[in-house]
Formats: sequence, C-alpha cells, structure tokens
Amino acid sequence: QMDELKKNVPDWHKKDAVVKYLEKIADRKEKDYKRLLQPVIDGNEIMEMFHLKPSREVGQLKSCLKDAVLDNKVENEREPLMKLLMEKARQMGLVQ
Repeated sequence: QMDELKKNVPDWHKKDAVVKYLEKIADRKEKDYKRLLQPVIDGNEIMEMFHLKPSREVGQLKSCLKDAVLDNKVENEREPLMKLLMEKARQMGLVQ
C-alpha cells in the first residue's frame, strides 16, 4: 500500500496530500457504489413502456424502483424490478 501511495501522491510525506488522496478515493468509491445501485430499468424505458412524457408519474415510478433497490427489498435485476414496476403502475392507474 505504501508503494501505491508513493506512486499516486508525489508529496506522500505531507499529511494534507495524503488526506486529499484518501478523500478522492473515498469519493470515487461512493460514486461507484451509487452507480451500482441504480435500478436496471431507467426513466426512458418507463416512459416508453407506459407511453409517458417526462412527468411526475415517471419520477414516482423511478423513485419506487430506486428505493426498493436501496432498501434491499428487491434484487437490482430486470424481472423483480419489472414486477414491482407493474404493481406500482397499477396502483397509479397507469395500467389495468
């Protein structure tokens, strides 16, 4: 790990430089984590499925999927998300 630090932080012996480097790594990991938790069904697909334009309904459906993934209620896989999406769309009166 020290070799990696020396390679990536020219001023590795300075505390501020090391802290900045570690913060950069933490930020990158957080962004990667959030990206991985984005539902596999996106707003464009939702609009296409239900013949909607960008709207509050699309946002509500997206939020429902994202919350379910983040709360580990469903796997971030197409089939369980599609089932949840259709249930929510029925509740909202978008499908019969």
